[in-house]
Amino acid sequence: MAANLSSIGFVLSPMMAFKRARFAAAFAAIFLRRLFFSTALFVAISPSLFDLQIAAQAAVHG
Repeated sequence: MAANLSSIGFVLSPMMAFKRARFAAAFAAIFLRRLFFSTALFVAISPSLFDLQIAAQAAVHG
């Protein structure tokens, strides 16, 4: 009976390690995806912000 109980830990330990590895990989994928899209959004918005600054300077300086 005791051998059966200890064998459960032997089986569950690799499963838990695999689950942690999958979680870490999923977390990294989500982080990289968000980083990529936030960078792309910033690059897409930057030219319009630059144009607004030029327009504001032109309005101030006549």
